[in-house]
Amino acid sequence: MNLRIERAETIDFLDWCRRTISQRSHQDSIRPYDGTRVALVFSFDIEMQLFLGNSYGWNRREQRTYFPRTPVVMDRIGQTMLPHREVGGRVFVDNRKAYYIHLASQERKLCNLIWPKGTDVVSDVRDFWLALPRRSHMTLRLPESRRRVST
Repeated sequence: MNLRIERAETIDFLDWCRRTISQRSHQDSIRPYDGTRVALVFSFDIEMQLFLGNSYGWNRREQRTYFPRTPVVMDRIGQTMLPHREVGGRVFVDNRKAYYIHLASQERKLCNLIWPKGTDVVSDVRDFWLALPRRSHMTLRLPESRRRVST
């Protein structure tokens, strides 16, 4: 199946990605890009609501950055996913296709994506995300039971 994406839908998709990524204050709190796959990463929860996560594997609800609305492109990709994974899951989007990874680590294509000529949505979103500041410091705390008590 081929999804032809119009220029207006592409602009809407990119604006939507930027606005959602901007909800987080630093790049370590979300992961919209997978460098190994050179693809954008989106997740659908069990109710097929779209969000960005911040880690591999399952994301707790407070780790999810839900999108205020779903653009046409992702709605269409979600619809192609329903027959395969009706309980949600992670979707990878690159400049040529949308796919998910089956339990056996096999790539399962959902559809081919035909973006407007000269469009590189992956680089655009990745670069926007990488422009966010990195977390400036990390605080480690010992569990209460391991802290020294002064007498």
